[in-house]
Amino acid sequence: MIRPTDKKSPIRLLLFIAFALNLTLPLSGLAATTVTLAKGPLATSTTTDVLPNLMFVLDTSGSMGDNYLPDWANDKMCLSTSGSFSSDCTNQPPFRSSDFNGVYYNPAIRYIPPVDYKGNPYPSQTSWTAVANNAFVSGSAKTDLVSKYPDTEWCTDSGYTDCLRNGNYVLPGTVSGKAYTTSHSVFSTGTGNIVTGISGAYTVESRTFGPHYYIMNTMEYCDSSSLKNCQPTSSATFSYPAKLRWCDTTANAALAIPAANVCQKTNTSSFTKPRYSMGTRGTAAVAAVPAVPASVSLSLTVSGCTSSRKVGIASISITTGGSTFNILPSATADTSSASTLLGAITSQSASSGYTFSASGSSTLIITAPSTTSTSITATLARTGTSNGSCTFSAGTSAKSFSGYVAAVPAVTAVPGQGSFTRVDILSDATVPYTKLSSARSDCADSAICTGTEEMINFANWWTYYQTRMQTMKTAVSRAFKSIDNRYRVGFINIYGSSYVPVATFDGGVSGSAKDIWYTALFGATPSSGTPLRSALSRVG
Repeated sequence: MIRPTDKKSPIRLLLFIAFALNLTLPLSGLAATTVTLAKGPLATSTTTDVLPNLMFVLDTSGSMGDNYLPDWANDKMCLSTSGSFSSDCTNQPPFRSSDFNGVYYNPAIRYIPPVDYKGNPYPSQTSWTAVANNAFVSGSAKTDLVSKYPDTEWCTDSGYTDCLRNGNYVLPGTVSGKAYTTSHSVFSTGTGNIVTGISGAYTVESRTFGPHYYIMNTMEYCDSSSLKNCQPTSSATFSYPAKLRWCDTTANAALAIPAANVCQKTNTSSFTKPRYSMGTRGTAAVAAVPAVPASVSLSLTVSGCTSSRKVGIASISITTGGSTFNILPSATADTSSASTLLGAITSQSASSGYTFSASGSSTLIITAPSTTSTSITATLARTGTSNGSCTFSAGTSAKSFSGYVAAVPAVTAVPGQGSFTRVDILSDATVPYTKLSSARSDCADSAICTGTEEMINFANWWTYYQTRMQTMKTAVSRAFKSIDNRYRVGFINIYGSSYVPVATFDGGVSGSAKDIWYTALFGATPSSGTPLRSALSRVG
C-alpha cells in the first residue's frame, strides 16, 4: 500500500501514465498482444465480437507485507511505562482489535479461503497446531495457534513471578499498589491472570489463554457520524456510538467529556491524539476498598533444646518511622517446644494496633495496623534465662514486613465509562462465543459460535488474511472467480516484475490464461524497488 505521505507521489502518477501507454500504444515489444480490429460497428457488436479488456494492477510496495491498517496503527500512540501514549502499538490491545487495526482478526467476519484458477477453494484450517503463516508461500513457517500464539504480560520485575495481562487496557500501569511495568513476551497458552475493571476498581481474574482479540466497547455517543460532539449516554439525538476518536491535544483526549469539535472520527494532521475506550476517563461509582495491612511471617522452629535447655521470648520490638517499641506485653516462659512458644505469644494481645496470629504449629504472623504504610521491621529478643544452646530459626535479627496495599476511597459515578474486552479462543466445541454478525454463516447456531467454529475462522484468518498482501490475494482470487472467457484480462504489479499480457480469460486447464494469471497473483511479493524504473523497462 502506497502511503499518502510518500514523497514519490509524482513518480506514482508517471507510473500509471506508463501503464496507460503500455495498454494503448501498438509498441513493438507488445505486438503479440494486439487484437484483431472489429469487423462491425462497436455500438451493435456483442461481447462475442468485442471482449471487455481488464488490466489488473497489484500494489506490491513493501507496506503490503504489513499486518496492520491504516498506516498509523503501528505508530507511537499506545500506552508506555511512563503513562503517556508514546509507545509502539504492536501487540498492545488496540493493535489486536479490528476496531483499531483493520487487518487484525474480526469475529464478525467469516474468513473464507481463497480459490484457485479453477474456482476450487483452498482448505479451511481444521487443525491448529501447525498453521502456515502464509498459505501463498511454499514452505512457509508454521505456528501452533493452540500453544504458541504470541502474547505479552506485564510484571513487577524481571523475575517474571508476579505478572498480569490486559483484560481491559490498563497495563503497563499500577494495580493494587504494584507497578506492572516490565514487559515479558510469552505464549498465549495455559492459565494466568488478567486485569479488568476501571481506574479505582481494578479486578484481577484468572483466565485460560488462547489466541485472542480485543473488542473496544462503546465509550460515548455522538450527534453525527463525524463524532465531533458527543456525550456519555445515548439518546435520540446522540445516537452514533464512538469506540475511538482522535483529538487535537493529549489533554482533550483524556477528559471525561471533551468539548465539541476538539475530537473527531478521523485521524488527520490536526487530530492525532487517540481517545481510547480504556475505562480510565471519567469514573464509575465504586465502593471504598480497605487497605491491605503489611505483615511478616516468622518461623519459630527450635533446635538444640532439651528438658533442661530452653528458650523464651522477652520482647518483640517494632521499628517504623524512626521509632522502636515493644508490642509483646509479657515475656514468655522458657520452653523447648516451638508450638508452646508460639502459643505463649499468640495468647497475648499485641499492643500499638498490631496483631499476633499463628499459621500451623510453628509460624508466627505479625500484622501491622492498616494505616501504617512506612517501612516496618520486627526483632525478637530472647529472655535472659534462655539456654545458649537452644535456638529458634527466626533468630534475633530484624525481619521486614511486606504486602501493604493502600486503601481505595469510594468514588462518585460519572457515566460514559468505556473499556476493552479480551476474548481468548479455546479449541473446545462446548465453549460458546457470541455470534456478532449474520455474516458468520459458518456458525450453525443462530446466536453463538462454538469454540471449534471460532478456532477454524481464526486459523483461516491467520493463514489467508493476516497481512495486507494475504488479504488482497484472497479477496482478488474470489472476485475473479466468475470472470471467464467473455473477458480479456492481464496482470502487472507496480514494479513491473510480474507481467501477464491481456488475453482471453479462459480457464479450467493447466497452462491456460487464467492459470497463468492466478499464478502471477499468488506469487506476487512485497518489494522495496523503484516502481517507475520497472514500469518504463516495459515501455522501452
